[in-house]
Amino acid sequence: MSYQITESCTGCTVCARNCPVEAISGERKELHVIDPQLCIDCGTCGRVCAFSAVLDEHKSLATRMKKEQWLRPHWNYGLCVACVICVTTCPTGSIALAGLTNKNSALPNQPLLAVPETCIGCSLCAKACPTDAILMY
Repeated sequence: MSYQITESCTGCTVCARNCPVEAISGERKELHVIDPQLCIDCGTCGRVCAFSAVLDEHKSLATRMKKEQWLRPHWNYGLCVACVICVTTCPTGSIALAGLTNKNSALPNQPLLAVPETCIGCSLCAKACPTDAILMY
């Protein structure tokens, strides 16, 4: 079940501007809607909404959070098999392989959060990891 926008929406457009898959549409100062076919249940819309106008997948009001409080992926490289699923699953392209960046990890070609400022804390990487090597905190 995808996220939904309630009648409390003021049409500020913050949710639409932050949606990584452009699943939210609407005109400024009008009620916005989320296309359930496009929504990836990342929760970004709810974390940025200042008007408590977003219901999560459980039909509860999503909680606004400061970006500094959003969860970030951390790898247990002892469990990571470098399958690259987290890299391909990341909707914002925030995860890359260490061999392709200037950052260090346990071994070359292991994944890491290469662009932390674009990470939306959606946990899709952790959910997709077949070895449970990614923890969100």
